[in-house]
Formats: sequence, structure tokens, C-alpha cells
Amino acid sequence: ENPEIGDVRVGFRALQPGQQVTLFGQLKDGEVAAYAVPKDGAKFLRAIPGGREDAIRTLATEHSTTGWILRVVGFLMMWFGLMMFFGPINALLDVIPFLGSAGRVLIGIAMFPVALVLTFVTVILSIIFHNPILLTLFLVALGAGGYFLYQKKKRG
Repeated sequence: ENPEIGDVRVGFRALQPGQQVTLFGQLKDGEVAAYAVPKDGAKFLRAIPGGREDAIRTLATEHSTTGWILRVVGFLMMWFGLMMFFGPINALLDVIPFLGSAGRVLIGIAMFPVALVLTFVTVILSIIFHNPILLTLFLVALGAGGYFLYQKKKRG
């Protein structure tokens, strides 16, 4: 009733009697504890209303949505970063106010497709390097391309 600085807010939600939920965690000594992922030590404990298929679908949707949000944020950061890279040019153009404003607009327009291509390449490389099968195919294709270029240069 009298919160002070440093207090922690705790919230609880109750499940309705008879409501079906899917609980993700690890059963230890009759209690459900957070599951520790062996690879990176991350912990996972979650209760999702509905059956198992609904819960898995919900988790997949959340994962996909988070991925797309991070891709858009990454693109925006790339675009703003590229525009800031040309900040010194804009500072020089600010000697004449019209040129400074026009320079910022033109650099923003010019850097949009550059940021889009760099973001696309980053996402594709991320997908390749996080999938062992795609990584193997990529390395084989890279090696084959290098071999064919070597053979072509050797003949010519």
C-alpha cells in the first residue's frame, strides 16, 4: 500500500478452475522448475492456456514475430547509422542552410536501398551460418566456385 523506491512489483494471475493449460518446464521433486537449456544455460518456464498444439503454435508465432521485429529494428539502425556516417558532409553543407537540408534528404534517400541490401545480406548470412546443412551447402558451393575460377584462370 505504501510503495517505496526499490520495491519490486509482483503480479499474479489465477487460472480458472477446469481451464486447460500447457506447462513448459522441468519436473523436479514433485515441483515444476524452470528448464535449463544445456547449450547456453537459458531458463524456460511458461504456462500457456490451451492444449499442447495451441501452446506450440503460440510459441512459434511469438518467435516469428520477435524475429521480424528485430529485423526491422536492425534495418532502421543500419539506415540511421549510414545516414550518420555522412554527418560530416551534412555539417559542411550546413554553411548554406538549403544545401544542408537537401543533403540530409538526399543522403537518407540514397542510403535506404543500401541499408536494405546490407540488411538482406546480413539476414541471409545469419540463416546460413545458423543452419549446419545450409552452411555445408554454402561452403561446398563456395569451394566449387573457387575451383572453377581457378581452372578458368589456369586455362586462360
